[in-house]
Amino acid sequence: MSTWVIASSSPEISTLLAQAGTEANLLVVGNAELLDSLRNAPVAKILYVPGAEIPESYAAAISDYLEEAGADTVLAADFPSERTLAAAATAKLGGVWISSALTWDNARRQATRLVAARAEETLAISGPVGLVLESAGIPDGGQAEVSELALTPRAGITLQKESARPSNSENLADAARVIGVGRGIGEKADLEMITT
Repeated sequence: MSTWVIASSSPEISTLLAQAGTEANLLVVGNAELLDSLRNAPVAKILYVPGAEIPESYAAAISDYLEEAGADTVLAADFPSERTLAAAATAKLGGVWISSALTWDNARRQATRLVAARAEETLAISGPVGLVLESAGIPDGGQAEVSELALTPRAGITLQKESARPSNSENLADAARVIGVGRGIGEKADLEMITT
């Protein structure tokens, strides 16, 4: 049995890899730039699926591969494509999907998760499991060999258009004046007391 970490959109997985342990394997599904950012990840091995313009189209192939590889733990950072790939692989393994995970202890096979945004519970897992975790930092300090993995994406999906979405927030760098207030200002009308 083995632990696999899936990365497909962001190299910011350092804290996730720390929870997975150095015996974990890293599956990079994406472009060469993502692979280059993750080459020094402290893992046992790195497998690279090149040219994954739409990572989710590889969900079935990745699930089949991880089942053949004897995976029992599938971890991913909490990003949309990683979440999709990890959930698909977990389902293929007949595993338990842990949502809202905060931590993972690979040695003890325990997860801590948030429940209703007000409580934490610790779960002991036997058998296959998959979860997403918040993660940050680009990993460093490893020297794992990188191997290319030839997988076939599901046919019938092509990228038609890609465009940036406008931001819903104001750019503070463009503001003439930025005012910060604390919780003592209960409502907009109370701002008058600090402007007079």
